[in-house]
Amino acid sequence: MKNIENNLFSGNKNKSETFSDNYTIRQYLRYIEDAKKYKKLIELGIFNEIDENFNSESALINLSLIIQQEDTIKNLVEVNDKFNSYFSSKGWITYESLDLKIVNKAVELAEESHSDQAEDYLTEAISKTFDLHINLMKYMEEFRPRFDLIKLAHEDYFDGKYHSSILLLFTIIDGIIIDCKYIEGNKGFFAKDDENLFVQNSIAAHITGLSKLRTLFNKPIGKTITEKIDIPYRNGIIHGRILKYDNKKVATKLWNTLFALREGIVAIKNKEEKSNKGENSLLDFILDLESISKEHNLANKYLNDWKPRRMIKGVNFSESGSSIDYEEGTPEKKVVEFFEYWQSDNFGNVAKVLISDYLKKDSINNLAGKLRQNVFKGKKIVSYKILDIIDDAAGSSKITAEIEIQKDNKNIIKELIFTLLYENENGIVESRASNNGEWGFVRCFDEIKEI
Repeated sequence: MKNIENNLFSGNKNKSETFSDNYTIRQYLRYIEDAKKYKKLIELGIFNEIDENFNSESALINLSLIIQQEDTIKNLVEVNDKFNSYFSSKGWITYESLDLKIVNKAVELAEESHSDQAEDYLTEAISKTFDLHINLMKYMEEFRPRFDLIKLAHEDYFDGKYHSSILLLFTIIDGIIIDCKYIEGNKGFFAKDDENLFVQNSIAAHITGLSKLRTLFNKPIGKTITEKIDIPYRNGIIHGRILKYDNKKVATKLWNTLFALREGIVAIKNKEEKSNKGENSLLDFILDLESISKEHNLANKYLNDWKPRRMIKGVNFSESGSSIDYEEGTPEKKVVEFFEYWQSDNFGNVAKVLISDYLKKDSINNLAGKLRQNVFKGKKIVSYKILDIIDDAAGSSKITAEIEIQKDNKNIIKELIFTLLYENENGIVESRASNNGEWGFVRCFDEIKEI
């Protein structure tokens, strides 16, 4: 377990109010300044005088790649600083997976003194991102036990039942923090505590992020308020002192908090804070840059070479048949193989068709047992048809299939959409043109479970 310095509840008092003073950002900008100096020396021929075999052309390309990032980094830092400056006091914060187009548009409106319009825009724009963020939550141990509640809150939100969605989200957010084993001595998101939700190298858990929301939402409410509010004051709502809280804006702010919280927990799990001692030099930093550059160029080639297939049933693929009738290495072959595993009750192989994120969390035997008991129990697949194939990206396809299953002595016909990703051995999504991976299922088992 990480020490208190790396905790979301860190008591470090030397926290900056801007992303530009983030340690990693400062280090990247130092690398860029060093890169400019090295580039100048290479252009003057200094390194060739030291070593006649020095590859100045390759070094200049690598250094240029670093220098080109300067404007991107500075713009990213600036817009995130502005966003939290304008909106954190209103209950919105930015985070790693928030679409930068949304961040930029909201900041633009705020700078034009249209703060109310900016909030309305955020409410609508973020509500359209729910599916992406909720799917990301499935794979995290703190969120998984609460996923049924998250789905209920999601349904209530889109049914306009903001009152129930808001109350559920309060309990979900608090419980996630209490159960997070990576956080020492915490009492929940809404607990009174002098320490802040903070991770040094994070956007969501920056000092202007989650900790600001925690303080804002915990504001004491000393009297009953009958006017409409647009900030989710937890104590006032839970204790019945705020009566008109049930609106879309308040609910969306809590959803946005939940999405940011996921990023904050990812930060504490995966990002180590770095001390100023033992920093890598620019030369250390670019040792592997040439090989990385080659990989990047190869990946770009695969992406540029890839074109979506125009798939017509009966022309490019069979509606039904054995897996041997489908082309090797295609997502449709993987789907048909899955149907065959299901027909033969081979749940070990059924488990193996999942993407690597699932397989990292459990053994194949345990996962197979869970699928057999919780998803496929009492359901025998009778027949299947492939209806449509859409290659929506170089490493992603959607297969629409019709399945007939027997359950409780009844035959049920159901149309399902299977989303598959093409992953390499490290679990990274690649272009199918690389021929360097396997197709894995992202979704479908939830739908089968509900049948």
